[in-house]
Amino acid sequence: MGTQLTPRDTAPSRPLSRGRRFIGREPELGLLQEALEQATAGSPKVILVSGEAGVGKSSLLEAFCHGVASSWVLLGNCVELGAGELPYAPFIAAFRHLPEVTAWPSALKRLGPSLAAVLRLVPGLNDPLREYPGHDAADLDRSQFFELVLGALSRLGQTEPVVLVLEDLQWADESTLDLLTFLVRNLRRERLLLIASVRTDGPRRPRLRSLLAEVTRHGAHRLELTGFTLAELKDFVRELLGREPDPLLMQRLAEQTDGNAFYAEELVAAYDEDPLRPPATVRDVVLSRIEALGPDVRQVLDAAAVVGRAMDEGLLVQVCGLRRPRSVVALRVAFDEGILLPDPGSQALGGGGHRFRHAIAREALYSELLPGERARLHAVVASALEKEGTAARDAGAAAELAHHWYGAGSGAQAVASAATASRLAAQVGAYAEALQLLERAVALCDRDPALPAAAGISRSELLELAAEAARWLGDLTRAQVLCTAAADEVDARQDPVRVGVLAERLGRYLWEVGDSEGSLAAYERAVQLMADQPPSAARARAMASQAGALMLTSRYRESHDRAQEAVVLARAVGATVEESHALATLGVDLSMLGDLPGAEQVLQTARTLAVNAQSMEDICRAYTNLSSVLEVAGRLREAADLALEGFGVARSRGLELTGGGILAGNAAAALLKLCRWEEADALLLDVLPRLTGLMQAYMTQVQVGLSLARGELDSACRQLADAAELAQQATEPQLLAPMYILRSELAIERRDVAGALAAVEMGIRVVVDSDDRHFIIRLASLGLRALADEVERWPAPDPPRHRGDEPNRLLDLAQQALAQLSINGSAVAEAEADLQECRAERSRLAGASDPGLWSAIADAWRRLEQPARTAYARFRAAEAFVERRDMHRATNELQDGLALASGLGAVRLVTELRALAARARLQTGRAIAVPAKPIGPAEALHLTSREREVLGHLVLGRSNRQIARALVVTEKTASVHVSNILAKLHASSRTHAAAIAHRLQLVPESPG
Repeated sequence: MGTQLTPRDTAPSRPLSRGRRFIGREPELGLLQEALEQATAGSPKVILVSGEAGVGKSSLLEAFCHGVASSWVLLGNCVELGAGELPYAPFIAAFRHLPEVTAWPSALKRLGPSLAAVLRLVPGLNDPLREYPGHDAADLDRSQFFELVLGALSRLGQTEPVVLVLEDLQWADESTLDLLTFLVRNLRRERLLLIASVRTDGPRRPRLRSLLAEVTRHGAHRLELTGFTLAELKDFVRELLGREPDPLLMQRLAEQTDGNAFYAEELVAAYDEDPLRPPATVRDVVLSRIEALGPDVRQVLDAAAVVGRAMDEGLLVQVCGLRRPRSVVALRVAFDEGILLPDPGSQALGGGGHRFRHAIAREALYSELLPGERARLHAVVASALEKEGTAARDAGAAAELAHHWYGAGSGAQAVASAATASRLAAQVGAYAEALQLLERAVALCDRDPALPAAAGISRSELLELAAEAARWLGDLTRAQVLCTAAADEVDARQDPVRVGVLAERLGRYLWEVGDSEGSLAAYERAVQLMADQPPSAARARAMASQAGALMLTSRYRESHDRAQEAVVLARAVGATVEESHALATLGVDLSMLGDLPGAEQVLQTARTLAVNAQSMEDICRAYTNLSSVLEVAGRLREAADLALEGFGVARSRGLELTGGGILAGNAAAALLKLCRWEEADALLLDVLPRLTGLMQAYMTQVQVGLSLARGELDSACRQLADAAELAQQATEPQLLAPMYILRSELAIERRDVAGALAAVEMGIRVVVDSDDRHFIIRLASLGLRALADEVERWPAPDPPRHRGDEPNRLLDLAQQALAQLSINGSAVAEAEADLQECRAERSRLAGASDPGLWSAIADAWRRLEQPARTAYARFRAAEAFVERRDMHRATNELQDGLALASGLGAVRLVTELRALAARARLQTGRAIAVPAKPIGPAEALHLTSREREVLGHLVLGRSNRQIARALVVTEKTASVHVSNILAKLHASSRTHAAAIAHRLQLVPESPG
């Protein structure tokens, strides 16, 4: 396993001759150096170095790292442990020796919350960090952990760029691949050069193939290494031998190596022994060369092959069975011959750590061991690792221990160590490795039913751990199967609490897969199973989870009662985190049932408890729910400020994309209503491209609203399609109703009455049986508006005043909804204004638009601090006063509406208001004669904000697929944007468009 190094810590490898120069690869070194310069300037780069085994990938990276100055150079190797169950191996290696670097003390202070990720990867760093209290690594979920790793790399690069080298990705564990994918997707302005090497020969794992395609789509550069040319090969051999090579040797090398540096080196090493006998394979070359070094060297190297990682000298001596000084002499021979190399981090400490120079040598040695000898050596390694004690707290060491006990055939130890390793792996988000370890442990128990008792863990517990790992991997079907199997292992009559805990977990999995009814049934069973048992945190957790599920499905009364019970129980058993969870749900329930003061107080308490417990998930939940309650109450400024504050807290802890993601969405939604569009836009650009799942769907809805407000209908249509695709499995009225509201608004703007009414009906159907009936009022107002617009546009003298009884039905639905809200005591601040708008649209539909009602509605929206809604009502009021020939009041309303709409940049509404002024001959007034902004090239060419964003990516030479991935849209959408840009620029090609963009400075800043 590799480790962290800096140029001054690095020592050259010494395979056959000391101090040899690096041969060839000048273009490749130049490309790497250029990438480093760009990273230093704040444009992070990703390079994939690929090629067959032995072609020189490691030598190229070593030569590059030797030449890097004034940078953090972090080196990590992926480790082959049979099934790859060592989680985050290269990242552990990279961070392990950070404290040995001169700049570490100052860097430590910069790491801040990201230090938690470093400590989670390498718990052994706790000792050197005692002088820096307050950085204990709290439990983090997978996404939070990934964010903190990205934050650590970003913070380290604040003063000097970071070079992160990950070698041998073909052996990477699943968690390493996931973390690498996350980093590549989310790099923006970090001063980071990420280089990964991978073999191209041999079988390719589908997961790795997918990752390579993914990182390439995100702009990674592929650097494919091929073998030496004949001239380079001759230089290489001359450097190895220190003299001109024998022509016969060169002929053999040209015929047999295809320019592969490793093959050539091994053949050169064997040549002096028998120049006439060509080895059948390189493996034979390696083994014959090792055999020639003597039995002691072979014994040491056999032990090293079983250890399989960078090993310290003490461990290797224990395993090989040779006493000193024989073991030391044999180790020195292996080192001098270049078969083993010093581990750079250990060398910096003055230690004696070693690793294989080439993995092929380790593979050859391991394959030659007899099964009994392998098992014996694995047992010796496992015993030594247990004595070290690190396996109890370090995920990597625990996984190694499990691997070696398994290799030794020691079932009970293998099961016990697998359980420990899986827990530690899960703590750092290595769920794929945790699941693999656990399923192997379950398989061992199936073969020998006595193993669980001997290992001290039940089969049910193993299955429960496996279910949770599968859940975090996103395999919810597998999680349900494993969780059900775990419950089947337990008799509910003998241990109802245990079965109840598993039912609560099953409820969570069912909810996440979209089965809300099945989820609620599972929660109900969990609560019932524990109802007659002593009070416990587990029971409080089940009740809080059930309350949260009821709240999210808009069943606020039921949720309220269950949340209250959970709070009482949690307080009785001192379960602070569970109490915070239940209170956060109770606060939302209270707000929707009319008790806003009580809701605010409860949510403040939930936040305080979460802060005291340092539970970031619950801190974010309290901020999220409190900001939502303030928005419901019509206190938009407070809601926006609180959501932004919570987002700042999440970001300060490195969790801006997990717990902070929904807070960013809440803030953006409030800013949109407040018409602080530039702030909302900035937040969207910052966060949206990096969100996933329902959080991404929710925030994309805000993006749709922003596009509609600005009159960018094509953009709104594409964004709405993206949001609908993201939310296709969702069932929550709180998410789906706003989707149909946006669909209706878009259809109205496009004069699609049928489409608007269809969206209204679908939206009403979603919420009619829920407690979120305030959405019905807004949907009804949009349906009535669509019908009224149709009447106004009808060319015949007798317009269709009615579509059957549809207008009256919509108005009745809205009035019933408000009455129901009043009965419940709900205080939805916008509901009354929306109902008034229903009545006003109904009057417009009847041909007698009520100007006084529209003026009152405008005043209501002004009090609620929603300028766009205010401007629309002013427009309708002005229009109605014109119909009644009250030109003075019409002028006042029009001027107020036009001033608002112009200031906002609501282009379509401004057009409507000016058209009304023209046909009614109203004075728009000097107050609204807003000075025209200087028209720039982008405005003159009518480029939308999204088209300018796409143009920025086009200038960088990115394909439609890369643009789509970066902007989180479909490839087809990206293609449409590019076509529109080419047409507007009158460009003949993408290259021509890029040249025009540079000349006109259409994209002053390139996208990250």
